Amino acid sequence: MHRAARALLVSLVTVGGLLVAGPAQASGSYHSGRCGENGEDAYVTRAGAVARARSWVADDVTYAQDRCYTNGYGDYRTDCSGLISMAWGLGGLGDTWATVNLDERSTRIPAADLLPGDALLRYTGDPHTNHAALFVRWADSDRTRPVVIEQTAGVGRAVERTWNGYAGYTPIRYERIGAPGAVSVYGALADGRLTYTAIEPGGGRRLKTVVSTATVGFTPVAMATLNFNTILLTSPGGQLYRVDVITNNTSLTFNAPVHLDGGWTHQLLAYDGHGDLYGIADGELRRYTVVGNKPAASAITSDGLIGTGFVLKTLTATGPDWLLGTTSDGELVSYRIKGGGDWDRYELRSSTWQVFDALLSPGGGLYYGQRRDGSLSFYVDGSPFDGDGDDLRGQNPVDTGGWVQTVLSAQPMRY
Repeated sequence: MHRAARALLVSLVTVGGLLVAGPAQASGSYHSGRCGENGEDAYVTRAGAVARARSWVADDVTYAQDRCYTNGYGDYRTDCSGLISMAWGLGGLGDTWATVNLDERSTRIPAADLLPGDALLRYTGDPHTNHAALFVRWADSDRTRPVVIEQTAGVGRAVERTWNGYAGYTPIRYERIGAPGAVSVYGALADGRLTYTAIEPGGGRRLKTVVSTATVGFTPVAMATLNFNTILLTSPGGQLYRVDVITNNTSLTFNAPVHLDGGWTHQLLAYDGHGDLYGIADGELRRYTVVGNKPAASAITSDGLIGTGFVLKTLTATGPDWLLGTTSDGELVSYRIKGGGDWDRYELRSSTWQVFDALLSPGGGLYYGQRRDGSLSFYVDGSPFDGDGDDLRGQNPVDTGGWVQTVLSAQPMRY
């Protein structure tokens, strides 16, 4: 095992409410002085970010660096970085963000990966040449001419237009863009009934919970959610089952569990959403490759032993080949799983996390901990892959009671 150097990733503050695409808001108003407070950083869908930016185009917002504009999307400075900040829903005062610090809320990406709602950033240190624009789409099949929404002094107002090129610009991506919807959490009660809960990802509000009438026929030992309607369960006898959910809208129904294999004595399971299933049995961490949405036994194959000494109380996956767990001593630890049986271990917290009986994450830096008193705590890790817990912050709990499931698992989100 090797402890890697801390990755260069951005630092974020806590997450605000989920924002979705919608029509442009009604015309707003200008004011001078400091821009207003916009709360906490928001989740935005890609369509939502473009819709927010287009609200300034529709309102014909004029360019100025000493003035702010307020509409239904917040109060932001009316320059290029103000438009990006508004489109992404960045928190804090609306004149906090500029070309010099947008990298604190974003990460660099290859130009070939640009998607709607990403941005093109040019920072030279010269305020006359610094600029940022929101990417909308490519105007040509060769991907040389981007269509952008920008607020620029040269035009004098917010516009959507096509550039002839983007030389000198760095493609960047907001770390909280692309949230597809509610966090989906499956669970099992001691009597074998299944539960489904939807949680709003930004503020952590529980939207609904449904409980099945039928049981799976045993008390599950470990659970991993593959997708919205497919769950893996292990039984006390070490049998692996696949459960195909029929509906979880207003009720929770499922087909009879499909027996896949024996020898699954794992106390903990976690699926990373990208084809890798992890399991811990007696301190041994193993990785499995899962093929297909409804895998048969032959579609779950072992990649072998990752390592020993993984004596964890809880386990969840936070992204491709990233795991998060707690120890009985209260440590919160993150693992980056690498090839050849190698991994990096990071201690995010040294104590107090022993209070959780289950830990789950859909990705995106969202962590949920089930306490033995039945409450569900909610945390946001601003940079979940930096091996540092300094930007991990607790939010209001999802619930103060009622979470009595013996196992819990979140569906991995795709951002």
